[in-house]
Amino acid sequence: MQKRTMHDRTLESISVEWESGTATFALKGPRTAATLDGHDVRSLQMPRRFAWGPSVSVNETDGPTLMDTGLLRVSIEMQSGDTIEIVASSFDAPESQAGTLT
Repeated sequence: MQKRTMHDRTLESISVEWESGTATFALKGPRTAATLDGHDVRSLQMPRRFAWGPSVSVNETDGPTLMDTGLLRVSIEMQSGDTIEIVASSFDAPESQAGTLT
């Protein structure tokens, strides 16, 4: 996946298709919508504690990072202080989407 940034995008939803193991993150930016898809998802941690106060906006992202297991990890730090972490076999975001994941 190319480097992308999702800073200040709004996280609208996270959906998981259990049978296929696909997780889709729907994000809205100032000009365009975007999705981040994880395939063969093995773990999804989604705390919602609002340590920095309520927010639906992305602060920063990290990954995909190759783990010792051969799987990839993406971390999404929200402006609420919560960090969403997803571990999957692969990730994709259409190249036509504006922005980058860094």
